[in-house]
Amino acid sequence: LGIGGSTYLEWLNKIDKLLNKISFNKIFINLGFNDIHGLGVNADSSYILSNLMKLEEKIRMINKDCEIFYLGVCPSCSTAYLDKKLEFSKMVEEYCLKDSKRHFISTKEIFLDGIKYRDDFEQMFIENDGNHLNEYGYQKWSKLFKDLL
Repeated sequence: LGIGGSTYLEWLNKIDKLLNKISFNKIFINLGFNDIHGLGVNADSSYILSNLMKLEEKIRMINKDCEIFYLGVCPSCSTAYLDKKLEFSKMVEEYCLKDSKRHFISTKEIFLDGIKYRDDFEQMFIENDGNHLNEYGYQKWSKLFKDLL
């Protein structure tokens, strides 16, 4: 389920209603992008991580044994936020190491070649937007976790 423009904070108010109606043993979370963009270049990654932890607490109250997969925050054509996205993704990766039912899926390798953008980086995004992936971008991105579904 995806809701455009959503953040960890917004999902705190939605997750109960959604998950109480279904049976699940895995959940994939792709959030953080809008949190960072909404708070600006000086966004507090610790604040966003605390919302992630609160969301996970709610999920664990519904299914304590499910596996949670956190996707790293994807870069966008707006380079102003890249460092913040990498910083937050690193924090999430370290958080995931503390529990065997948590997994981090790094997305930066499909977008970055070391510290510079891959040659086909801009080709992956909707031209007039620069934030959302196009079909080509989704094909590359989805390979990271498709087999885990």
